[in-house]
Amino acid sequence: MISWIDKDPITVERAIKSLIRRLYPDVRAIDGSGGDGGRDLVRITQAGLVVFEIKSHARRLTDGQRRKIRTSLRKALERNMTTWILVLPLDHSPSEQEWFEGYLQVLAGQVKLEWWGRDWLDGQFAAHEDLRRYVEGTAYSLLGYASELGLETAALAGGIEDVFTRVSALARRTDELSPFWRLDMQRDANEFTFIWSEKYPGAAADDPIVLKPTFQFADDDSGATELRQALQRTLEYGGDVSIPGKYINAFDVECSEETRNLLWPRAGNTSQTGVRLKSNENNEGLPLPVNLRLVSRDGHVRNSLTVSLTRRVGGVRGVTLYGSDHSGILEISLRVGSGGEDGRIEGGFDLRYQGIGGKYPYAVLPALELFDGAENDDTIRIDFGPSPLASTKPIGIDGLPYGRLVEYVRSLARLQDYCGKTFSIPVDPKVEEVEEAIAFAAVVDGKSAVTSLTTMNMEIWPDKLPDFLNMPDLRHDGALYAVCELTVDIDGHSINLGPVAWHAPRVRLMNRPDLERPNKPIRPVAIFRCIDCTFTYSRPTDETAEALP
Repeated sequence: MISWIDKDPITVERAIKSLIRRLYPDVRAIDGSGGDGGRDLVRITQAGLVVFEIKSHARRLTDGQRRKIRTSLRKALERNMTTWILVLPLDHSPSEQEWFEGYLQVLAGQVKLEWWGRDWLDGQFAAHEDLRRYVEGTAYSLLGYASELGLETAALAGGIEDVFTRVSALARRTDELSPFWRLDMQRDANEFTFIWSEKYPGAAADDPIVLKPTFQFADDDSGATELRQALQRTLEYGGDVSIPGKYINAFDVECSEETRNLLWPRAGNTSQTGVRLKSNENNEGLPLPVNLRLVSRDGHVRNSLTVSLTRRVGGVRGVTLYGSDHSGILEISLRVGSGGEDGRIEGGFDLRYQGIGGKYPYAVLPALELFDGAENDDTIRIDFGPSPLASTKPIGIDGLPYGRLVEYVRSLARLQDYCGKTFSIPVDPKVEEVEEAIAFAAVVDGKSAVTSLTTMNMEIWPDKLPDFLNMPDLRHDGALYAVCELTVDIDGHSINLGPVAWHAPRVRLMNRPDLERPNKPIRPVAIFRCIDCTFTYSRPTDETAEALP
């Protein structure tokens, strides 16, 4: 049983409101400070409008208190309600019952009147420990806390089972701190993060917490400029931004005294290392399909890709929607807000590239092909159906021209199809590795491929070495046409391409003296270097060409 007498009236009424909203999530709160029309909470039911009138009176009603209750009922009767419920921590006396069921019921006419008193509140609060603590304050359940003190100071002799027992008890006590706010904690090394969230929809309106940080960004600090812009975007359109402590001048909190005492650290007990502002998500109606289009300067749509927007946050000017392509290599953030009285839509559109390394070629190709054929003055436009929303410039991708990167991934997919193996795209491939993969895929398709390679090593059978050294073209920087069985390695995966012709119009044998020495390696290797040209790969088609040994 709760001792309701001499409790703070505001605290009692807020606790009762919180209880009613938990019991009936569809109720709406009325702000009494602006004149509530005799209604604290209202609920629409199939039978009609139900009005809750909440009072903190815990002693016998005075004449003045009865007059105020009567006034509230009269104001509420101006609405078309079916039930009026008086909720207060007081069971009525015989005279109060006669006044309520007689005088007030006659005043109410066909409207049903109900009195929910102390017995009802005690029974309900027994199931909500946090509400009981909120009303009773620090005197609440002292014996229970004392019994837990022995657990908190004992060793964890039972291992993880003891840890679970104590953490569970602490979680229960943490849930009792506030009837409005749930407090969660995250630990990272020696840092603790506390997260406040509503216990029920509308709790923030019943017990508001207003955070008022003051930031200072120096004009000559490039990092500060970026943070300022990110902070402004988050405040205006929603988002997630972390501000290091060195940019924070002050951090004030406006909330009720009870909430401050229960949830906010006392001065000097914490060190402020930073502030993270993160908007709550509202993903109703999502995912939303939109189209990314590569558009030329004259308005021609070169390529198109359908993506999904899956998350939504909001700020004071509008909302930000987030999404990505199916593979996740393109991340989209779209800011949409009203431009003012003319109804114009304003905002912005950002496109971020997350890299293809470690992903599969077939998965990323649709997204990469959006950029195929892109030119410097093209734009990427995001459309919702036929309606253009915003545009941005094409993004840089892995330091390669758009077309070359698309061709590289297509070539990897073709080689995997050829050899029957599936493997991910190498991370940070070198330019020459990209060019080789494109050339190898061309050979597989029966095409010639001019490479960027200027050097080639060729192993020679020892008994064929004399004939090899006497070939006329090798003495005078002549043309080279060589056919060999070629096995290539792509990021640790071997692919046998079969017979491949290597040819170049002018090459030089770089290590002839080494090959002519009497003491040669068991398997000599000839080193060729192109003169003002590069090697070309192809399938051997000239039957008269003599393959080098």
